[in-house]
Amino acid sequence: MKQKASIDTLLDSVMRIKVLNAGGASPAIFGSPSADSDVIHALKKSAIAFAEAYRNSAADPAMVRTLSDEFRKNILTAQVIFALSEDEASALLDALGSLDS
Repeated sequence: MKQKASIDTLLDSVMRIKVLNAGGASPAIFGSPSADSDVIHALKKSAIAFAEAYRNSAADPAMVRTLSDEFRKNILTAQVIFALSEDEASALLDALGSLDS
């Protein structure tokens, strides 16, 4: 049985992500040389928003779910443009999934 991730561990994992991908096709596809950093910034921003709502006992469950979906979308986007490896993305998605359940 997998251990349930803590929100603090998940947030710390996201905040440690650095933009290491310095090229490839993604800048041309997304139209910006800083596409990787923009995606990572969006990922971190969505992680913070989700963590704040998750910790708030008075938060609307539908809002927490919406923020979780946004966070999940940003993880997958970062993986698609190779800003995250498949293993990194899978670890984040697994941790997020354990919090959702």
